[in-house]
Amino acid sequence: MSVTVDTLHDRGRAALLEGRPTLDLPPTAGSRRWGLSVVVRPGAGLADRLAAETADLVALAGADQWATGSTGSAHLTIFSLEPHRPGVTLADPAARHFADATERAASVAGPATFAVTGLGLTPGGVIASCEPADDAARALRPALAAALGGDVFELAYRGEQWWMSLLHLAAPVARPSALVDHVEARRTEMLGDLTVATLELVRYDHHTGPAGSRMVPITLASTALTSEPGEVLHGPQA
Repeated sequence: MSVTVDTLHDRGRAALLEGRPTLDLPPTAGSRRWGLSVVVRPGAGLADRLAAETADLVALAGADQWATGSTGSAHLTIFSLEPHRPGVTLADPAARHFADATERAASVAGPATFAVTGLGLTPGGVIASCEPADDAARALRPALAAALGGDVFELAYRGEQWWMSLLHLAAPVARPSALVDHVEARRTEMLGDLTVATLELVRYDHHTGPAGSRMVPITLASTALTSEPGEVLHGPQA
């Protein structure tokens, strides 16, 4: 069943104010989230803006949350393709299949633009809402679904909705009311444009370091959106 960003926001607001947020844990093999996915990443200017917004969210929610909107982690998901499998590389047949499908989709899709139109809550964090700004953006999911032949793990979940996760809650929220107020004041704040020139097939690794704990997308293959068959640029092989 597909969801809307407004529905997610209402659920998230209630969950935070009632003290029942959904908390993330590092995924294990077979977890339904954080599997191989096709994503796009923001350019430098938007990435800096999202990282600053994310830092403000962490200041309200607490340092133990996952700062998914930080530099190197922020992304817009086209599709999640399968449950989590640690350490997947392109040597894996399923990963190779998904990389080939991503290349086919990129060969018929041109560069696209999304407007990042404001913040929203979910039961498990904070998102930045996105809206397709052109026909190329609206065509991305249909092109990839066609290339996959319907082989999409969460085909119905996102539907016509687009968002980037900035914060995944992984610990009790320090200031839930302040976090709700902060997000609601920015529900329609334009954050910038996301220009899509490349599709990336990624896996997710859990990283912990001085900047905190978070899930980081690791690129396995990337393909330019040129409306022409292009070379796949490979990421880690093993």
